Amino acid sequence: MPPLARELGAQLDAPPDDETPATPPATKVAVRAGRGGGAGGASASAEASPSALVSRIESLKLEQRDMIERTVRMFEQNNRELLDLKAEVEETSRRNAELREQLAVRDEYASQQRKLEEKRAKLKIPPEGSFMSRADFAKLLASENLITLRDGASHEGQHVFHIIAAANGGPDHTDNYLYALGGSFNIAIGDHLDGFNCYLAGKEKARRAVNVALRVANDESLHRHVEQRGGRGKARTLFTQSWRHKALLERHPNDGDAIAEAMYAQGETLTREVRAAAREERRALREAA
Repeated sequence: MPPLARELGAQLDAPPDDETPATPPATKVAVRAGRGGGAGGASASAEASPSALVSRIESLKLEQRDMIERTVRMFEQNNRELLDLKAEVEETSRRNAELREQLAVRDEYASQQRKLEEKRAKLKIPPEGSFMSRADFAKLLASENLITLRDGASHEGQHVFHIIAAANGGPDHTDNYLYALGGSFNIAIGDHLDGFNCYLAGKEKARRAVNVALRVANDESLHRHVEQRGGRGKARTLFTQSWRHKALLERHPNDGDAIAEAMYAQGETLTREVRAAAREERRALREAA
C-alpha cells in the first residue's frame, strides 16, 4: 500500500482530537448514504468507507496518485500556514491593544502636562517682579493654598499685604507684596507702619518695594498701578508725594536703597521698643506676684 494511502486510511479511521464520535466514521457515512434506501445506499456506503477510498486511490495511475499526494500536501501546508497566520494575527491584536492603551495613557499625560504648563505660565512671576492687582495676587496664592480667606468676613481671613501702603504710594506690584497677613492686622496698621513692614519683609525685599514705588512715581504711565483710595475721582498719592516719608525722600532723593535702609531701621527700632515694653511688663508682673 502506498504511504499516502496508508496515511489517509489512518486519518479517516481515527476520531478527531477534540471529540470521540458515538459511532465510527464508516458507520456515519453508511447511515447518511443509506438514507436513500435500497442497494444504492449500500453501494454508496461501501464506496465512501475508508478502505474503499484507499482501494480507489491504489487503483489509480501513478501520476494520478502523485497528483493527489501533492494536493494533500498543499492542503496540509496551507492549514499549517493558516494556523501560523491566525497565531500571528492574535499576537498582533494583543500588541495593538497594549499600544492603544499606552498611547491613551501618554496622551492623557501630555494633556495634563500642557494644562499644568499653561497654569504655570499664567501664575509665573518673573525674577524682576510683575505688576499685579491684589485680587489677582490673592488668586495666585489661593491656587497654591498660601492664603486663608473668610467669605463674608474678610478681616477674619488674610489680606494681600502691601509693604509700602497704597495710601503712601505703594504700587500693586509683587515686589511690594508681603504675601498675605491677617486682615484685622492689615486694617489696624493701615498706612502708619511702612517702616515696620520693611523690617518684617527683610532688607532686600524692602529695597525692592521702595525702588518699585519710586519707579512708578517717576513714570506717569505707571501711575495707574497705585490704587485710588477714597473711590473714583480721588487723586492717587504717589510715593514721592507721601508726607509720611517726606523727610527720608528729601534726605535721599531718588535713592531707593538708602530710603529702604532707613525705613528698615525705623522698623527695627520700633520692634526693639515693643520688646523693651514687653520685658518691662513681665518685670512688673513678677514684682506684683
